[in-house]
Amino acid sequence: MLYCFQSRVGPHMGLQHTHNFHEFFVCLKPESKVSADEAVAIHYAQDLEMPTYVADVFYFPAGQPHFCRSAVYEGCPNLVLYISEEHLSSSIQGDKDALSIIKALNNYTRIGNNSLPLSLETKLEIRDILYAMEGECLSRQHGWNCALKIKFLELILTLYRNWQGKEKLTANFSDYKTNDRIRDVLNFIDGQYMNNLEVEDLMRISCMSRSHFHAVFKAEVGCTFKEHLNRVRINNALDLIHKSDLPLAQIALSCGFSSQSRFNHVFRSVTGRTPKKEKNFSYG
Repeated sequence: MLYCFQSRVGPHMGLQHTHNFHEFFVCLKPESKVSADEAVAIHYAQDLEMPTYVADVFYFPAGQPHFCRSAVYEGCPNLVLYISEEHLSSSIQGDKDALSIIKALNNYTRIGNNSLPLSLETKLEIRDILYAMEGECLSRQHGWNCALKIKFLELILTLYRNWQGKEKLTANFSDYKTNDRIRDVLNFIDGQYMNNLEVEDLMRISCMSRSHFHAVFKAEVGCTFKEHLNRVRINNALDLIHKSDLPLAQIALSCGFSSQSRFNHVFRSVTGRTPKKEKNFSYG
């Protein structure tokens, strides 16, 4: 369940209800004129009566009884987002972080107020995210489920980074471990070996200093960055030699070598043969 819609609560007492999914609620401005310090609705949960003002953001975890009534005669419009944790995967890094924030929200709202302590600017930002999500639900253009998830992750991160409560919202994010950083580096090399790669590029990706990067890379991969890069380039060169009719000079450039002589030197150091002999052997 990941769905966003507009609704309106009336002035009469609503029925107390629960969900098997979580609910975000953003209060919109009613048609009648109200002052900034005037409550336009009342939320009830956990034996608490919570005045609700325009732009307020509420969160109700799955299984928590709650209901709402409008404090203005014509009713109070609102944006509602339903999200079930089954929509997020604990095996995906970004989803795992979002689940951690949801868990922190659950802990926070089950022992206190369901109104989230955010600045007006952040409340309006979350409101606009929900408007965009509602638009996706209404239009149902190709990829709308993907757009919903992207927007939800934006919402949950906006909320977490702009939290203003006295009690901190503590989420246990999984560590970005060293092997994860080196894996990111190796993936980057696999995709960019044909370009001019410098160690500074990989330091930025791994968030390591030069000396630390060199030490960690060799410990994890078993060789230096330059040695690994040369192996990746030569492996791709071998593939082109065996599967294409490209001249050796073009293969050298396609695999990131600045000159034929440099290509010949590295090729021989890795394979024990020259590129020309390898090409002749593949045709033999």
